[in-house]
Amino acid sequence: MSEVVEPILDFRIDIDVEYQDWILCGAVLLAVWLFCLPCMCAGLSSPISRRFTKIVQSKQLCFYILVTLFNFTLISLVMTWLPSWTVEDFFKILASDFHWLQVHVFAAAKSILHLLLFFLAFLFRDRIFTVLGVEDVPFLKFRLSDCLTCFSARHLRPIEVSIWKVDDVKPGNIFSANNLYCEVTLGLNETRKTRVHNNVGSSCDIMQTVQLNFDEHDQHDLLTIHVKNQKAVGVEKLGSLMLKCNEVKDIETSTTASSMNWDEDSFSRQELQNGGGSIWIRIAAVDEKRSAWQTLTA
Repeated sequence: MSEVVEPILDFRIDIDVEYQDWILCGAVLLAVWLFCLPCMCAGLSSPISRRFTKIVQSKQLCFYILVTLFNFTLISLVMTWLPSWTVEDFFKILASDFHWLQVHVFAAAKSILHLLLFFLAFLFRDRIFTVLGVEDVPFLKFRLSDCLTCFSARHLRPIEVSIWKVDDVKPGNIFSANNLYCEVTLGLNETRKTRVHNNVGSSCDIMQTVQLNFDEHDQHDLLTIHVKNQKAVGVEKLGSLMLKCNEVKDIETSTTASSMNWDEDSFSRQELQNGGGSIWIRIAAVDEKRSAWQTLTA
């Protein structure tokens, strides 16, 4: 027996230290692979792999005891054959690598967590803004298409959105009347709001006009009108109207009255979403040549 064991223990691999390091790394990876072998075989479709997995599952403790003994023997023999390595050096390097891995894994996990939180905040930004009472607020006042066109505004034209009244909106509070106002957003325009009409209930004559820049070729922008109830703390959205580009142009062409009057002939009735009720609006192109006094008194 000694004639077989002694040559194995006396054997040395006399090569450069760098290659000895690679051999030891290969032995360590082989030991780790043997520990993970049942998990790898469980995902294979081969009948032999599935049968091996079933055997290991039935005798799992025995398998890992045998693999541990085999790995210990393998690593011990490899370090015996490598002149530049000892067991003490191996465990020192292993401890230092584990410490390095621990520090960097925590740092990487922290960075990944920050990225994940940023991604979730960006993904659910609309809901977060809704909870904070801030909706449809563009932080960047330009798009990539604006950069490509050197920030030219030729594709924009002014439109005038007039709100006559809202009807049959739901009550925000059963114990008090609604304090209604409208909030208008479109693309990168600043959010425009009408004044608050106090204690008006479910219907209210708004009778206000706002002017916005409109890109009739941008199919992504929505003209959004929120009907809101101002409360003592915060606001409550009672209904919304969202119009696509084509719908805006349809309403604009349907209001053909030459002079605007606050009546049904000049306005288009639209059903509110998310709450019921209706809103009467008028959309018209703005003649930029007319005077400011004509705009105010229209």
